Amino acid sequence: GDTPNNIITNCPTRWPRLNDKLRALKKAIPRSWLDCAAVGTAAECARKVRGQFDLGVDGVIMHGATPLELTPIVHSYREQFSSPTPAIESV
Repeated sequence: GDTPNNIITNCPTRWPRLNDKLRALKKAIPRSWLDCAAVGTAAECARKVRGQFDLGVDGVIMHGATPLELTPIVHSYREQFSSPTPAIESV
């Protein structure tokens, strides 16, 4: 799946100034800040969300994506983790 580094590295070249900014951010942001980010396939993101619940959080804020992008993650979460709690709300 995609990692934060791959996403930044593989940004479309039609946005060269954005690429430059993303490369600078890639160097400036500590890897540990991205380790908890849910990136990749819907199934990978769903597992990352579940991992946060397993650590004891009460809820997870899924931001930086549109409802259309989040919908497959919600569906994957429900398929993988059928237990009623923790639950993920519909988008």
